[in-house]
Amino acid sequence: MKIINARSPYFIEVTGSSTTSVQLYIWNGQTEPASPQYTFTKPAPSVTQTTSNYNISPYIEEYIANVYPLYNATPASEGNQSFCQFKVIKFSNGVNRTLAFKTRVLADSGTFEADNCVGTLMEDFIMGVGVDGYNKYSDGYNKITNSDVYPLTSQAISYNYEEGTDKTYLNLLINHTGSTITSEYVHQNTTYTYTIVSNTTASGVYNMKIPYKLNGFTSSNILRIKNNGTLLYTFNVSPKCESKYTPVLCSFINRYGGWSFLTFYKAKSESISITSEQYKILSPTVNYDIYKGQYQNININGQKSVTLNTGFVEENYNELIEDLLLSKKILMDNVPVNIKTTATDLKTALRDKNINYTIEFVYSSDMINNVI
Repeated sequence: MKIINARSPYFIEVTGSSTTSVQLYIWNGQTEPASPQYTFTKPAPSVTQTTSNYNISPYIEEYIANVYPLYNATPASEGNQSFCQFKVIKFSNGVNRTLAFKTRVLADSGTFEADNCVGTLMEDFIMGVGVDGYNKYSDGYNKITNSDVYPLTSQAISYNYEEGTDKTYLNLLINHTGSTITSEYVHQNTTYTYTIVSNTTASGVYNMKIPYKLNGFTSSNILRIKNNGTLLYTFNVSPKCESKYTPVLCSFINRYGGWSFLTFYKAKSESISITSEQYKILSPTVNYDIYKGQYQNININGQKSVTLNTGFVEENYNELIEDLLLSKKILMDNVPVNIKTTATDLKTALRDKNINYTIEFVYSSDMINNVI
């Protein structure tokens, strides 16, 4: 399964001496549409330059909508809007070379491979999955991930959660073709196993929610993802108790296109910013009313901001902070917010000793409802 991050460009190259075309099919769920959503055509740039590039990422991104994270106590589907599938068919000088190749094979032998196999061979037929993630500049041109079981988060981070709560999970993107994928929880020397998809589950692409812990866990645990018993991924998870402040859970879409969770355990402060317009009142008579004044504010509204502190975290939380600052979808205790902090030092244990991050957010709605 090819996975592309739709927030970064992904180019389709087509070579043709006169014209090139691309048909782009995009769908949510398991049913492929009968006709393309988009068809693009370009003339050859010149006689010597016959290759054209088509960036399909913006069109794929339109079909992805992560609204809010809904926790499930056991593995469950995230929903079809959290990712999309796509197919690209390329035409050179008006000819679909994949179809032409298939016709020739049929004429010669009477049989042919599946369309996607032929298309991959001819490099004119591409199928994949788009998620709402992004690539770094250092990843280079047209970075894709090839994996049939892929976590939309990092294994490098030691995840923690507020003690006594069950709210966090990871997203696992699966191209299911018949194997059994399981989540395995190791807690106090006991292993608990849950089936994510079984060998009888219908084939297709699924974005699954895998809880980091099971209900009732009160101490650290290890989460393992396995494919037919073979270990694929391991995550270390631990609870954290805060006795003084009320922790705030921040949910956001990370660089991989899945939900991440960052709990701010320490001091919280709020502020209000007000906007308005002012006009001068004209008295109807020279004998004016002294209680009305001369100026009046109109179109008054405001936004509330909040500043949060993580408390002491490990150095590997740098990646979480980067993803948070670059995320376009953030919720704070399930209320939509935007990042107000535009710069922060990425701290290290060697230099900073105890690492705490202070981040400022602004609620992404006006205080007075003015939606019309």
